Amino acid sequence: MPILSLLIFLPLLATALILALPTRYKSSYKYIALAFTAIQFVLAGICYAQFDASKTGVQDLAGYQFVEQLSWIRLDLGSIGKLEIDYLIGIDGISMPLLLLSAFVMLMAIGASWNIQKSPKGYFA
Repeated sequence: MPILSLLIFLPLLATALILALPTRYKSSYKYIALAFTAIQFVLAGICYAQFDASKTGVQDLAGYQFVEQLSWIRLDLGSIGKLEIDYLIGIDGISMPLLLLSAFVMLMAIGASWNIQKSPKGYFA
């Protein structure tokens, strides 16, 4: 399961959903933000529970966990060479607690801003 990609792109999906909703649904903006943030917190917790602290290091790719790698752009530029861009993400030892902390802080931020009345679409998106 591409858990890191979900953690990256879920907020973008939530933002698109909130921005697509008309103003008459403004009471649901905070619930959508809370739901997506709670999903992120659960996914970060799953990562934390499955993380093996003995397999860390930044010298090579084997030191990272939850690695996702996809070939993204491949262009043959003739005599200049090739342009190759990959999508590559993973977590090392220092990033794991920070991932969990950022998911927790976002959850608390949604809770702390629950009573925002001015521009809720822009705020929760």
